[in-house]
Amino acid sequence: MAETTLARPRMIAHPGARYLLGQTALAVAGSAIVAICAHIAIPLVFTPVPLSMAPFAVVLVGLLLGPGAGFAALCLYLTEGAAGLPVFSPLGPGGILVTNSCSHHMSEAMLLEVVAEAALDAGKTLRILERRTQAQDHPILLTVPETHYLKCLIL
Repeated sequence: MAETTLARPRMIAHPGARYLLGQTALAVAGSAIVAICAHIAIPLVFTPVPLSMAPFAVVLVGLLLGPGAGFAALCLYLTEGAAGLPVFSPLGPGGILVTNSCSHHMSEAMLLEVVAEAALDAGKTLRILERRTQAQDHPILLTVPETHYLKCLIL
């Protein structure tokens, strides 16, 4: 009697599956690089706002991974932050917030009111470190309120 053996079915991976897995791994690694660099801050002597390495990491990830995986990495990074993971804050609690308005329609008083309401909603206490406005080559004329368009708060 002849012996019959059944051949085991071979699993043939779809060629796109390996590519997709590789791109996913690159996106996760790119997101991790940006998150790590966001926690690296270089203090600058001329300003109270330190220089974060996150923007440099964003450019690096985009250049190294290309448009597809780079975009996926940054979407993943933003999703992690939106989900509450501590990927955004380079200084942790007690950091520095810089906010601006570049419209003459919003007065500095209105900007302060909006920031105060947001702080109350977030349960945070804010202290004004500095108030800034446009450079001297864009003068603010007292009789022309439209010339006071840039308001900057460092909190």
